[in-house]
Parts: sequence; C-alpha cells; structure tokens
Amino acid sequence: MLFHESMHVRTNMGTMVTLRARSIKLLIKYFYSFFDIALLHVRPLHHSTAKSIIALLLRIHKSRGIMRVNMDQIARECGVAMSTVSLAIRGSSKVAPETREAVMKAARRLGYKKRQPGRPRKKKGDAVSPRRTLRVALLVPHLSLSTLYAPVYSRLLHGVEREVTSRGYTMVLRHVPDSAPREIQLLPTTVDGVIVFGVLSRPEWRDQLKSTPVVQVMWSHQPDDAWDRVTYDNRSLGRIAAEFALRRGHRVAAYLGHDAPDIHKFLRQRGIDFATEFENAGGRAYVHFETMAFNPDMHYIPLSAMQHPIESLWHHKPRPTLIFTEADMVTQTLYPALTARGIVPGRDVEVLSCNNEIPLIAPLQPRPHTIDIHADDVGRAGVERLFWRMQHPDAPPGEILIRPTLVEGDPQRIRRR
Repeated sequence: MLFHESMHVRTNMGTMVTLRARSIKLLIKYFYSFFDIALLHVRPLHHSTAKSIIALLLRIHKSRGIMRVNMDQIARECGVAMSTVSLAIRGSSKVAPETREAVMKAARRLGYKKRQPGRPRKKKGDAVSPRRTLRVALLVPHLSLSTLYAPVYSRLLHGVEREVTSRGYTMVLRHVPDSAPREIQLLPTTVDGVIVFGVLSRPEWRDQLKSTPVVQVMWSHQPDDAWDRVTYDNRSLGRIAAEFALRRGHRVAAYLGHDAPDIHKFLRQRGIDFATEFENAGGRAYVHFETMAFNPDMHYIPLSAMQHPIESLWHHKPRPTLIFTEADMVTQTLYPALTARGIVPGRDVEVLSCNNEIPLIAPLQPRPHTIDIHADDVGRAGVERLFWRMQHPDAPPGEILIRPTLVEGDPQRIRRR
C-alpha cells in the first residue's frame, strides 16, 4: 500500500531519484491541486500508482522547479522568518549561533542549494510566483487600534499598503497593545520584513525582531538606533508656521498643543520651534501646552476640554492674531470653542493647523490653513526603505525625512488691534 521509508523513481532521463515519504505526499498533494481537485486528505494509493504519478510530475514539471527547495520552506521548517534564513545562510553575525545551526541543518535535510553565481537575480518589478505568498507586517504596538481610524494615520496605512501590494507582497496588520502578555508572538513566521508604527517598549518584544528587517515610521519619542526610520521633518514644521505667520503680517501669535506624555512629547517640538523662529524674527509668541482630554476611539476632543485653553489664550495682552495648533484634531474643536467665546475665526484670529486631515477641517468655515506632513508618502518611503534593507542587511541604520508643505485655506482678513 502507501509509502514506506522511501521510494525510488526513474525519470525520463534514466536517473534514479530517491524520495522520502514526506516528499512523496507533497507531490501527490500538488498533483491534486494542480488539476483543481479538492483534496481533504491524501488517500492511500497503490505503490505502483504512486510511482507512476510521481514520475509523471517529475518529467512534466521539472522545468517549473516544483522540487526546488527555497528559503520560505526552510523558514517554515524552523519556525523563523525568511529573512533570518537568508542571514543564516550568508553567515551573518546578526543571527544567534544556535539559530544558524538549526537553519543550516534544515537546509541540508531538505536539500537546499544556493543560487549559482552565474544565475541572474530577479529584478525589481518582476512578477512574483503565484505559488509563494510574500508578506510584510505593519506592526502597531503601544497605540489603540482605533488610532488608525484618524485620517492622518489612515493615509499612512494606505501608503504602506499600496507600496507593498505594488511589489507583489501581502501586508499583514498586527496590533500589539501594551496590555498583551510578554510572551506573545509578535509576527507570523513567514513575514519577510516589518514596518513598525509606534514604539516597542518591551525589550523581549524588540528581541523578537533582531534578525528581521525593520523600518520604523512616523513619530517616535524613543527612536531605535538599530532600525531605519522614515518620518516627516518635524523640526521644519515650526519654521514653516513661523514664516507663514510673518508673511501674513502677524506680530503676536500663539501655539496650542497637548501637555501629555508619550506621543505628544514628539509633537511639543512643533510649538518650541515655532516660538523660537517667530521671536527670532521680532514677533511675540505664547506657547500653551494644555491638558485636553480626548476620546482616542473617536479621535475627537470634546468642546468642554477646550474651554480652559481658550480662556488662557485670550487672557494675554496683546492678544494673538494667529493660533498655530498641534494637529487638525485640535483645530476641529477649536473653531466652535472660539465661536462660543465670541471670537470669530477668520475675522478676530487666523488659524494655522497641522497634518492636512481633510475630513476634519473641510467643514470648518473659513477653512483653516494647514501643513501637510504627507503621511502617505511616509508610508510609501518606509516600504521602499524596508526593501532596500532586505538587500543590505549589514548596512548601518539611517533616517529619511519627508518634507512637509503648507496648504493655504480660505482667504481671511483679520482685524488688527
């Protein structure tokens, strides 16, 4: 009946091929799937029938390389990422000795052969074999998953996804909250690279990615020197805002942002740089870091949370004629809060926002000015850098900055006091 230790099959070239039972079963499964026959399990076959099928497959499909072992198979066999297998076979020091030994044993056992020096590599843009599923993970640690619902982060997500799929890969979204157990497995074993959006605060989680190509995107108050980083040029935001305020003739301006830990430490720099640039040019700047409670699931600041910041801003003498806000989420609530205080946006004060989240600012009248951080370009550039990192695993990490641009809103005429 069906298979003992091994089977000897003679091909049409007269060569004897010895196949072990596991390889024989894989070939039989391929035979069924190739002819679109639903296969729930491998039925017992007579020894001679099995030999005939295998010999047929070897003859017909030898040129298609169905018997060739690749790194993806070794990765599944060892339970590691394909990038780890690649590094281990090249002898990289980034792979632990015991992991390298396990990979090499699996490679020898499966019959893996390195690419011959004269064989051309697949060029960028070549089609990916439909029999392989190549994956890039977008890892979202630390943050609430609902954060991705924010328009600015949705643009980042779309930028990553478009670039990944254009290269024939599949994107896997993986959310890991801080409440997750320490022993959680961060990634599927077949992931070839990782885009990290957020901060991996636990060392044991970071250790899981040591042998995987990683690129960190967007802000991070704890940038990892071991990873490439792609983000927008945060330090240029304050300068762009100050230049715009001065060009519009403002001499007194204010910055309004969150006074909160974690992610807002990165955003605070916008206000500091804005005030520095504005005052160096002869203006007067008030910087307000306020505690504004917001609903992370709705990405919205309630009107009640804006009352105290407005009172603080309007208490200054002379009063600001321009308010530069940390993000469009702040501006979305700032407008009705100003109106409730009797302050008319576009007449009594001009508003400059940040991020260019159109769904948040489009309904506001007059439409505020904003600075586009180009989150979609950050995502796209992050994937480009990841694929570069896959080809250059030993190169030192680097940082790529996407330059923000000003997007002017509706014309506004401010009454000067």
